[in-house]
Amino acid sequence: MIFYLNLLTMSVSIFSIYAHIVFSTKYRKNIIPKTNQPSLNRLLVHMIGKRGGKAIAVNGTQNHIHILCIPPKEMPFTKFVSELKTGSTRKLRSLGTTSFSWQRGYAAYSVEPSRVKTVKSYIWNQEKHHESQSFEKELIEILQKHNIDFQPSYLFDRED
Repeated sequence: MIFYLNLLTMSVSIFSIYAHIVFSTKYRKNIIPKTNQPSLNRLLVHMIGKRGGKAIAVNGTQNHIHILCIPPKEMPFTKFVSELKTGSTRKLRSLGTTSFSWQRGYAAYSVEPSRVKTVKSYIWNQEKHHESQSFEKELIEILQKHNIDFQPSYLFDRED
């Protein structure tokens, strides 16, 4: 009971949540040129910091991006991800990928502090990892690993 009362009188907000965020290009098209990936990664690191978060690892491939970060505590999470997607879309379009778009949704998972090093390594090794596994299969495995219910038919944008 004493612990509970102390929380009610706490004078500061304490926030420590590690988030693994994943989003794909629209229709999972390979439209992020390898030459633009370092610029995209740096931009996302900068945007995360500017919003009050802390980037731990940012990397991806030609059709998706992984972000491991501590999101900003003063911003709703959906707004945070939306701003990352909007800002990076503008950057990629300015670099010559004029028809660039991200998919509508995203996936986000909490990461235990003891697993941060493993997830960071996983993110940095995306190119090697995807030599043998598609983004679609990867995302489904991550969802299953985290016991997240999903409908496969709604998971990915489809070209009609």
